[in-house]
Amino acid sequence: QEAHPDWLAEKVAQLEVEARNFPAVRSEREQLDTRLAQVERALAELSGGSADAGAGRPEVGLGGGGEDEDAVDELRWEGKLLEKRLDRMTRAVDKLRQDALRAQLQSSHMRLSSAAGESGGGAESPPKSALKRLGTGR
Repeated sequence: QEAHPDWLAEKVAQLEVEARNFPAVRSEREQLDTRLAQVERALAELSGGSADAGAGRPEVGLGGGGEDEDAVDELRWEGKLLEKRLDRMTRAVDKLRQDALRAQLQSSHMRLSSAAGESGGGAESPPKSALKRLGTGR
């Protein structure tokens, strides 16, 4: 008989898929951070360059600056969303690891308990005492 319930196996499979997507999310975030830095540098050049260069450059109209600010705001918003997604993925991976460890411990405990029951062991079996030392025994 299977030691894990079906819902746990489905959850593990779902979390494994999310864990495989983690590098893509991180890469996308790095790309957006790079793009945001480029836009901020360009914005700084525009605002700083008009004061330094003066008459040598045509002045940027209000419409152009507003579009840059909109782009920066949009990139910041996307960056925040990606940070939240990254945090969720990190928590999901941690939970997946905990669930897998818990399932392993329960499975080995069930096997050892059934083996101890068949052999008719009297006192507490060594694996059960090991589980208690780990703080997972009941």
